[in-house]
Amino acid sequence: MYQVEDVRHVIADLTNSSLVVSPWLAYVGGRVRFDSCISDMLYWGTRDFTQAHWRREYLTKAFGTLPVHSRFPRTAVFETAASTAAFLAYEQTGRPSVTERHATDALHVTEDFILQHGFDYFLSSYVMLTMYENHNALNYYGQMREGDFLSGRLHRPWVDYELDDELILSCELGTAELFVDSGERFVRLTTKGRDRLSDYYALLKETGYLDKRNRSLRISHFSEMEDYDSVVQQIAPTAGDLRRSFLDFTTIQPGMRVLEIGCGSGSFTFDAGLVDLVGPNGSVVATDPAPACSSAP
Repeated sequence: MYQVEDVRHVIADLTNSSLVVSPWLAYVGGRVRFDSCISDMLYWGTRDFTQAHWRREYLTKAFGTLPVHSRFPRTAVFETAASTAAFLAYEQTGRPSVTERHATDALHVTEDFILQHGFDYFLSSYVMLTMYENHNALNYYGQMREGDFLSGRLHRPWVDYELDDELILSCELGTAELFVDSGERFVRLTTKGRDRLSDYYALLKETGYLDKRNRSLRISHFSEMEDYDSVVQQIAPTAGDLRRSFLDFTTIQPGMRVLEIGCGSGSFTFDAGLVDLVGPNGSVVATDPAPACSSAP
């Protein structure tokens, strides 16, 4: 199997491209972001590309004698194109809605990247990224019921297939193990698995890919909150009083020119009374980053 050093250049190029291998972007809140036409477009586009360019010998080049499921190539291309389409939508519009244009661009970007780097290197990188997801989840939970791991319920809920082949691969590599406790089968990381997770983390952190991925995921989940203020009211009912107390603490006076950085939905700007306080002779410039206006990769 290709090692971390073998795919470092591929992960680095992923970081500096508009490509994202992060299906969380396409699947949030228990549903896929695309309508059926967009989903079909991505499905058939990635299937046709895989059939045209995938070769069986790539498995041997990338994984040697390790067991790898035959679905991996098409799944890797589809999940990459789908998450890239969502990422492009955020970058270009600041909204999660994926259009036919975003899907078309995502297909082109994905296909060009694979052809440039080689299908075997791309697939190995995809498997490494999914292994990071699996190992990170096992490290977080300590142990997972075998059924929860196989369904991806806790860490990869977008999958519509069992992760048995990924569990077999991890056990073959010696990074995960099955054990029985009180009559139930569980999965946990081995010492080698924790070491491998550290290697994956170091690679993703060093190349900048982890920061890019995490940033896009935060944007994705924030965009799901259609009524942010009502959620905040439920979680922190005294937040409004605290904002008003902080406004009094600032000693801002009528007529002042105020710059508010990180205004969010305007809870401090309007609800707490900042605009009213500076009055008609003052001014407030309130700013907050948005994906469509960001220069970040």
